[in-house]
Amino acid sequence: MIDGAHAPGMIPLDLNELNPPFYTGNCHKWMCTPKGSAFLNVREDFQEIVKPLVTSRRYGEISMNLSEFQYDFSRQGLKI
Repeated sequence: MIDGAHAPGMIPLDLNELNPPFYTGNCHKWMCTPKGSAFLNVREDFQEIVKPLVTSRRYGEISMNLSEFQYDFSRQGLKI
């Protein structure tokens, strides 16, 4: 797990080259986004063990265009 809180926007960041199982970073400091704008990158071989804490009514449905991991995190808290 790499806690790269202030790296995005400050230094070149190539997650494909680093290839960590997990990487998290914040975007508010150097990229001037609102506080709380952050990301979690999960390497594909670890995606099965990571689930969202907040789900929508469509949690668990799988879209043909997205992996299950991408879909589970794509509709956080929306009622559609």
